[in-house]
Amino acid sequence: MVIPLIVSIALWIGLALVNRILKPNVVKVLNIWETGLYFGGAWVNVAALIAYFSKNTALSTTVLILGLIAIAVITYAIHRYYRLPHDYEEVSQNKKSAVEEPAENEEEFEPIHPMRPKYVF
Repeated sequence: MVIPLIVSIALWIGLALVNRILKPNVVKVLNIWETGLYFGGAWVNVAALIAYFSKNTALSTTVLILGLIAIAVITYAIHRYYRLPHDYEEVSQNKKSAVEEPAENEEEFEPIHPMRPKYVF
């Protein structure tokens, strides 16, 4: 009973670390929340170990709930950090330079859809 829980904890933490390192989702926010969910799965197994060894369901339930709340709060804090304006500073500077410095050839900035044929009349 104990060995499968320990292996499961190791697998959940391994999935969280692989997700954090590889960042498989295009949207950063999804990677953050998915990593939090993996750590939550590991924490459920930790609470199961506590329940197995202590035989106290009130203790294990309290540890489970408080741990999941802590993981959710930490994940939300990391999510908020990545949503700060420092992510958008480079984009806003590029927009300002494009507006402040008019181009010599205005056609360069004309948005052209890649599927639209280029007809010259």
